[in-house]
Amino acid sequence: MKHEGEPQKKHDIMEAFLTEQDWKATFQNKYDGLFSQNMTLNRTLVEHALEIGGIDGAVFFTSGLTLRTRAPEVLPDIKRKRGKPNWKGTPKTTLFEAYPTNNGWNINVNDQDLFRKTPQFLSVEERKPLFAVELSRILAQGIEECIVKERLTGTKDPNFTTKVITSVLTTSAGIPAELLFDGSIRPREIPFMLALSLGLNLANNKWLRGQRISRSRIHQESKIESLLPPIEIDRVTRASFFLARNASHLVQLAE
Repeated sequence: MKHEGEPQKKHDIMEAFLTEQDWKATFQNKYDGLFSQNMTLNRTLVEHALEIGGIDGAVFFTSGLTLRTRAPEVLPDIKRKRGKPNWKGTPKTTLFEAYPTNNGWNINVNDQDLFRKTPQFLSVEERKPLFAVELSRILAQGIEECIVKERLTGTKDPNFTTKVITSVLTTSAGIPAELLFDGSIRPREIPFMLALSLGLNLANNKWLRGQRISRSRIHQESKIESLLPPIEIDRVTRASFFLARNASHLVQLAE
């Protein structure tokens, strides 16, 4: 199913907040914060974004008055008192936090601070739709952060460095020899170099999975993905574009 950032379609699954969740679903909507009784989730868009990103496990969406403890950011003041730096700092605040769990990921949103961002001269009813739009964008940012951390960092993959090294080696396999012997790359040899890289990527992905070194290309939308490098930049890019197009459509006020 393809979505190009258009508003809600008839076949999109709109699900009210606070409804019982299917425990098998990739996305678990556990948000019970401000206006949860007035909002709906476009599950079709959310699930498709997670499918593009190839997330392992489940993503939980929760709310809380305070997020997990963060160390304050402090900057040294240029002026010194009695030979010691005069430290000035304020607590680092954030509207959401995406962090790994044993079963997947959790996106925790600070709904109180998010509501304070809406214009306070408006009535509560007038601020509801603005809050829903901001919450939708926060959810999109949270999902994107989960995908980036899972696919492009070692947060969930202790052998991520191996994936990076092998990806670089297999992708550029044919180039060093040409540069070494000829000092240039002839256009007619580009197809050979490309075929060599694709073949090495295929073998590399199978080897990484077979040796259980890394969960390389576990989730595939087509067989072509087996020919791509183990580090899944393509998935992250496609998921980011999809979420950017649909950021304001993930959460809506119930009609």
